[in-house]
Amino acid sequence: MLVTAYFSSPLPPAETLSRILDAGERALSGIPFTRELVGSDRPPDSGELSRAGHTLTWDRPAAPLPEPAESPYDHRLRLRCEPSPEGGGVQGVRSRYGTVFALTLPPVTYYRVPR
Repeated sequence: MLVTAYFSSPLPPAETLSRILDAGERALSGIPFTRELVGSDRPPDSGELSRAGHTLTWDRPAAPLPEPAESPYDHRLRLRCEPSPEGGGVQGVRSRYGTVFALTLPPVTYYRVPR
C-alpha cells in the first residue's frame, strides 16, 4: 500500500520545515528528516527531502505540487478536520491555506509489526 498525505501548516513554509527537522532530531523520533540530512541551519530550496523511503515534497513558487493522478485501482481516504468551501484536493488546500506539503510513506514497512 502506498500512502501519501497532503497537508498544510499555519506557519510559513520555512518555519514548518524547520520544525519538521527539529522533530527529526529528537531521540527515538519516527521522522527520518534531520538537519544532518539538509546540511545547514536553513531549510532546503529543492522542494523535496527523501530518506529511508519517506519523501516530503512541498510547493515552491515556480513548481507547485500537482493534483495526484487517479487510476481505477486507487482507494482514497479523504479526511478533513473542517469543511472546505473551495473544494477538495490539492488546489482547495492551496487556495485556503497556502503552501501544500505531501508526505509519501514507504510501502515496504507499512503494516509491518516488529518482534
